Amino acid sequence: MRTMRKQNFPIGIAILVTTIFYTFILFSAYSSSEAMRQSLRAEFPFDAAFNRPLSAEETKKIEEVEALAAVSTLGKPESAMTGDAVLVHRAVDAVYYSLMGDDFFYEGRAPRGEGEIAISAGLCAERGIRIGDAIEVKFGDRMVDGKVIPEEATWSGAEAFREKRDCRYVVSGIVRNEYNAEAGIHVTYAPFDAHTTAEKTVVRFHDFRRAYEARKELVEHIYTATGSGDLHLNFDKHWIHHYHLGEETQSFLDRYGSAIVSGLGLLLGILFFVFFIKNVFAVWGLEKIRKLSMYKSIGSTDGQIYRLLLKEAMQLAVAPVLAGHILGIGLGVLLSDRMAAEGGRSFYYHPLISLGVVGVTLTILLLAIRAPAKRIAQIPIIEGIRGNVKMHSSKKKRRSDLWKELARNNRTVLRAQRYVSAVGIALLAALCLVYGLATYERVRFSYDSEYNVEVSYLANGTKYPGILRRLQEEVPHERGYLQAQKYIRITLDAPLSDAARAAKLDEVMQNSGGVEGLIVGLDPAAFQEIGGKPGEVLLYNRTQKDPKAPIADAEWIPLFQEVDHIDYDISEEEHALQQTVPVRLVNELPRQYVHRIFPLQVCMFTDLDTFMRLRGNFVEAYRQAQVDVPAGEYGLFLKVPKDREAAVKGEINRRLKRHIAYDESYSVRTKGEQDFFESEDLKALLWMMGALGTLVALINFSNAYASVKSGILHRSREIGILRSQGMEEADIRRRMVREYAKEQLHSLIVAVGITAVMMLYVHLFSGNYPLSIQIKYFRWDLFALFAALIYGMNLMIFRSEVDKPLRSSILSLIR
Repeated sequence: MRTMRKQNFPIGIAILVTTIFYTFILFSAYSSSEAMRQSLRAEFPFDAAFNRPLSAEETKKIEEVEALAAVSTLGKPESAMTGDAVLVHRAVDAVYYSLMGDDFFYEGRAPRGEGEIAISAGLCAERGIRIGDAIEVKFGDRMVDGKVIPEEATWSGAEAFREKRDCRYVVSGIVRNEYNAEAGIHVTYAPFDAHTTAEKTVVRFHDFRRAYEARKELVEHIYTATGSGDLHLNFDKHWIHHYHLGEETQSFLDRYGSAIVSGLGLLLGILFFVFFIKNVFAVWGLEKIRKLSMYKSIGSTDGQIYRLLLKEAMQLAVAPVLAGHILGIGLGVLLSDRMAAEGGRSFYYHPLISLGVVGVTLTILLLAIRAPAKRIAQIPIIEGIRGNVKMHSSKKKRRSDLWKELARNNRTVLRAQRYVSAVGIALLAALCLVYGLATYERVRFSYDSEYNVEVSYLANGTKYPGILRRLQEEVPHERGYLQAQKYIRITLDAPLSDAARAAKLDEVMQNSGGVEGLIVGLDPAAFQEIGGKPGEVLLYNRTQKDPKAPIADAEWIPLFQEVDHIDYDISEEEHALQQTVPVRLVNELPRQYVHRIFPLQVCMFTDLDTFMRLRGNFVEAYRQAQVDVPAGEYGLFLKVPKDREAAVKGEINRRLKRHIAYDESYSVRTKGEQDFFESEDLKALLWMMGALGTLVALINFSNAYASVKSGILHRSREIGILRSQGMEEADIRRRMVREYAKEQLHSLIVAVGITAVMMLYVHLFSGNYPLSIQIKYFRWDLFALFAALIYGMNLMIFRSEVDKPLRSSILSLIR
């Protein structure tokens, strides 16, 4: 029994690792796809909306249209309050909750009757409400200066509430937050009642792409079903863009590129594991050869022997497949929890994925065992009973030098293991590259700012928010300044400098379709510090020589040769709302004000008073063009002691909530929070690399064990002959290990070659990552460590296995 268990151990490990790998990969891919889908659905839950709300009778009729998966009607949002908490209340039907996704409810269930309500998690935490609690909700209007403000307006301390009616509800469910904490409002949901007015009717399709492409026929079906000729179906633009359906021409790759890549990846994975397990199965079968030959001697056919091997292999695979599937799911859950930046569900399970994993694993096993099982079944009876087996036939010319013949045979048998190790290391090299490029993306646009508390404030009007001025005066800090900014589009009609042309920045700007600009207003003290005078606009005439270099490490060169004014557009459409401003070129500015300038971005500085006058011009231009006026972007930057970041943030939040207007919004960030989330992302990638590295190491171990054992088993007679001719055991061992080490060197060269091809592919087909960036940020230390681990493990296995025939008698080896 112990011998049988020892024989089954390598194949059991191989099947276990294969199942873990595919379970982990397929569930990780599914979880990532589902999380992305849920995220998109949370933001854009509906595929299309009708031009008017439908009646209950019309809704019932169109539910029979085959293309529609769900139809839901939403009530108009209402302003409400419970205690002093401001609410946005919506009446919805039961279908709405299913459209919002599986993770919409954190706890409880959807309201079923008029006396039940679902509340947001933020409101639950703020007021200590639990499932089953009764709450009093007052409905009415939110008022500021005698005017009704929108239901979703930011809460401000200056508003009043005009009550119209009240209702008593029992909390049946807790849902995710729809508004950020700074907005000061919460969402609630309840069924329709007598006070509800329908706002819109929305739909979800079984297949958005198919529905959009057949939208004319779909609308005709809806007309036929409802008998209403005034209905129009408006498809959501975000989903049109998501599926690339708004483009006039759509290639085959645009439609099916993702599915093709996924299919090819799965096929290559299956072939790799077939290649990997094939060696292990061969050794497993050879260890049974004497027993199988005895079966043949009493009348068993080659076909019966083949089927017997298949049956035993499948029986042996049951326990490793189940154990591997459970371990793979556990590994996926662990890593998903580690990688989740925020709370909520991070691992998604689906039974069809489990069936797919089992199906793929069994397919791999059947393909892997087919060739070695057939070959073993065809071994002659006498040779099998003697143990003289030969899995590989060679028609190459035999060499006169016995040692060269032995070395050639060893290389033939061990070549499969060479490529398994090479592919495994190349897989880890891909992860090292991904980690390096992720690190590059983190540092590419990061800047080393001495200010560790940043307040971003959006407000309408043409006056600078007074609350930011008061915060700068009243919140203790070491350094700080006020800022306002406006993103613009620069019209390039000024000559570039010689250095910029030499760096081919003119070509880069033309290919990028335009140049982004930024007008920055600074408070008087800060503007004076950079050498500006009131009413003046300074153009910072420096840009990155290499736009792909990280900001912190970039070499800066002059951008323009000479320029006294800049033409720019204040809208996204070129030449739509064009403005002109006189400028003065400056080549040097204090680092704390220019550390956040991005590559190829033209930045202009002025004082706050001048900026607000320009802002007034912008607002007037927007109004004349009859387009929406975007909110002004304002900021406060403070340097405070690191240990006071959280306290300062809390104080700023409290003050802003008391003074913010209903049509304004804000956010407060600290450097500590930003550094934490960035480091957590990279730690998650390290965990992923560690998990896959462990799996690859196990794959390599089982395959190396099988390949080495097969090679030594096939070459036992040659080793016996060498010993019979007087060669010392130490010399045989040394020469064989040296030959094997050369084989591992060849494997490393193959791995490096695959990695080089991978880098070249990324360089050619991704304009963002040239070879210089890939080489600089590639994790060479992890690559070297893993390669040393894999090849060191291989040499240890070979050294251990080669000692076995050297300890056996010469006669038994030659037999």
